Amino acid sequence: MATEKYYVPESSPWPLTASIGLFLTAIGGAKFIQQSTMDTMEPNFFGKPLFFIGLAWLLLVIAAWWRDTIKESVGGLHSNQLGGSYRQGMLWFIFSEVMFFAAFFGAMFYTRWLIIPWLSGEGSNAMTHELLWPGFQAMWPLTVTPDGTTTTPMGAWGLPAINTAILLVQLHYPDHRPPRSAGKPAWQADHLPGHYGGTGCHLPGSAGPGICARL
Repeated sequence: MATEKYYVPESSPWPLTASIGLFLTAIGGAKFIQQSTMDTMEPNFFGKPLFFIGLAWLLLVIAAWWRDTIKESVGGLHSNQLGGSYRQGMLWFIFSEVMFFAAFFGAMFYTRWLIIPWLSGEGSNAMTHELLWPGFQAMWPLTVTPDGTTTTPMGAWGLPAINTAILLVQLHYPDHRPPRSAGKPAWQADHLPGHYGGTGCHLPGSAGPGICARL
């Protein structure tokens, strides 16, 4: 049974340790990608091992964070007010994702429909074309850089298709998850902690700490 008091957890090391894991993963991943595009590998190659160390660190922190939150939920420490706080946190997280994609696609729209015509001298922008990039030719996607380097655009059926499929599965699953059995903790009934379902559960390190219970 849920408590009627608002539960304030004790000081936790997981936010700080998760940030360290994310930092190691980001630095290692960036260095690994940079070095993988070089013709000759640098002697002090550390990107790949640092990336996997950070990833393993992060997975261990997530497991420990979920463990603590599950214990709190099963122990009846989560109140209805705390459940509402979890849901509000997830709503703000989703809102931030919507705003991120709005800014991302807005920048792409700005580049495609405004910047390219300006650089190509369309309309009254002849001087813009001559001063900024005289040899520019309007095309989409842009495959030639200002220094003349030709790049290859990413295919739609590779990584973009995989990411889209994962996103659709995440959005589709909560509508078809099994109903919660009466008297069972939410972490037992919902099967997959951390999904974007009606329970408002969070992923550690993103919008809030761990799995929340529908109380």
